[in-house]
Amino acid sequence: MALVFGVTPGARGGMSLAALYWNGKSPASLIVMASVGTIDEALAKIVGTTGEWGELNAVGIAAPLTWAGTPKGTRPVDVELRKSLPKWAPRTWARPPLALPSPIVVQGIALTWALASEIRHEQLPKHAVVECHPRLALTHLWPDARETILGYAGKGPNIDGCVDKLVTAFTDSGLVRIETERPKTPVELEAMVAAVTALAVAIPDMGLVVHELAGGEVKPVGKRPVVVLEALP
Repeated sequence: MALVFGVTPGARGGMSLAALYWNGKSPASLIVMASVGTIDEALAKIVGTTGEWGELNAVGIAAPLTWAGTPKGTRPVDVELRKSLPKWAPRTWARPPLALPSPIVVQGIALTWALASEIRHEQLPKHAVVECHPRLALTHLWPDARETILGYAGKGPNIDGCVDKLVTAFTDSGLVRIETERPKTPVELEAMVAAVTALAVAIPDMGLVVHELAGGEVKPVGKRPVVVLEALP
């Protein structure tokens, strides 16, 4: 059994959350697909869902969870992530924290601190928190879906259609069954991908392939690895 969350902070504030529940066999059920405006609302959704469905195992956050002590703010992991992008993907998909919109960076680290506080106050069980990269993950999962991946992440006329195709790719794979609202926007799709990444961390025996990198440390809550989803079972 496992309950995991994926979270995508928005560039203009707010965030999207997705939760997957795994009962010991595939597919995992998408049981939460929600948009919230604040960290408090995100915590309320995570705590409430944990109380209803069982113990929380992992949270994947699609935002930098650590900083770099360099003038340009580039972490060693940012260099590694950029190297792993395919040639057709924009280099901006692997930007260092200082090059991202501030709401994304602030909310990612703030949520990490808030989750640690909920553990200390026994409102949540101990669980893994990892930084993940949904866009990069999609390029690895479906390298032949170049136009669809670029389309969902761009500003073209068929963003909704591209999102739908990628959601369908997950359901057709037998990994995810949707039992709530279907992801309809890019940030909702990315929250679901972040949740799948968290599931790989929580249940290694599922066969999901990930690449884990050293992301650094967030004091006082500890080290935060960077995990990139590489392949489905």
